[in-house]
Amino acid sequence: MPVFTPYYNLWNQNVYTRREPFIERPWQMAAGSTSGAAVAVGSRSFAGLTRPGDGEFRWDGHSLEVVAAADEIFWREDTDQDAAWRDYHAALSLPRPSAPFGQRPEYCTWVEQVRRTPAGQLPDAALSVPLIEEILDAVDAQGWPRGRFTIDEGWGPRHGPGGYGSWEPRLDLARLAERISARGHVPGLWLAPALICPDSVAARELPEAVGARVAFPGETPWNRFHYLRPGAASAILIERLFRRAWNWGFRKMKLDIFYGSRMDTLALARQCREAAAKLPGVVELEGHVSEPFIAQYFDVIRLNDVHISRDHPAWRSVVAGHYEVCAKSAPQHMLCLDHIGGNHAAVGPEDFAEHARIMGGQLDRGYPVVGLLPMSQGESVTEAVTALLRSAEERDAAERSRTL
Repeated sequence: MPVFTPYYNLWNQNVYTRREPFIERPWQMAAGSTSGAAVAVGSRSFAGLTRPGDGEFRWDGHSLEVVAAADEIFWREDTDQDAAWRDYHAALSLPRPSAPFGQRPEYCTWVEQVRRTPAGQLPDAALSVPLIEEILDAVDAQGWPRGRFTIDEGWGPRHGPGGYGSWEPRLDLARLAERISARGHVPGLWLAPALICPDSVAARELPEAVGARVAFPGETPWNRFHYLRPGAASAILIERLFRRAWNWGFRKMKLDIFYGSRMDTLALARQCREAAAKLPGVVELEGHVSEPFIAQYFDVIRLNDVHISRDHPAWRSVVAGHYEVCAKSAPQHMLCLDHIGGNHAAVGPEDFAEHARIMGGQLDRGYPVVGLLPMSQGESVTEAVTALLRSAEERDAAERSRTL
């Protein structure tokens, strides 16, 4: 008899349904790439933690036990699961978010960066002004809707004095934001506000902000970074980053790499919202953690990181799992359905088109992102993507008309 645990997450895997026994404290675990509510749902029971803390789930393969203070436990038995989810969120009584830019689709540089990256280099190397102009031109040439347009990772150095934490740009971001806005799009920028490079000027200026080292499995470029330690120093750095992004002209922030502890992620997400509230106008915050207490500080929740390729035939299960986790954990949020065709450039035309069809069935909750230009996949794929983007635009227009 399985149990569904949306808080349990492994990158690019659908591992949320568990059959083996476990003892876990959800709030003492890492947030991960798509990490949802601290609940455990069995065939006839629903248990949830009603506030961050030390609450523990114990599953022996047959029955579920929750160890926590009585006022920290939400419990339902022999009830409809959808009703239990609704009652759980009602019990949390968290504020309702808004997506300032609605359901308009998004264009993002990331997967084209991946596709164009020379062997042995990072995708940062492929981000350039000509690439951004090429994507803008492609959107115009295809007659695609205006929407969000996000410059992804690579606009500044990772390491060294100007690396993460200091966030010194290597591109003229103010000019690029102006160019994106002139084309009719909302300028967006990728940020990783929870990370800091230990040899950055910011780390030397505020050493108390440097927290635990990132420890991804294997040898990855990320393991040279540290997470921010929540506190007064992290608040200074986040506010400084948001203010700079705003002054450059960006109105949508794609917040990434909240992969540290859930308790730290909660504190840093709150600081992101507080920093955004100090800006002189509307900014949209997109995050990838759908846990309700964390998600309350984001406007949009992203179905994060699905690797679709011939080498990963289980991608459909991952897409379904990520959607279920985000839709149920953050039911009031607009969902960014992420890149059509996944976040890896090795996707083939059949899988690309199938993913577009799947997203078409998810438009009641979110909007798609063009990361890999579909023209590289053939005419039929391009037509499928065009239809998907126009459907998102029509839904956005209908919703805006309804709320006027």
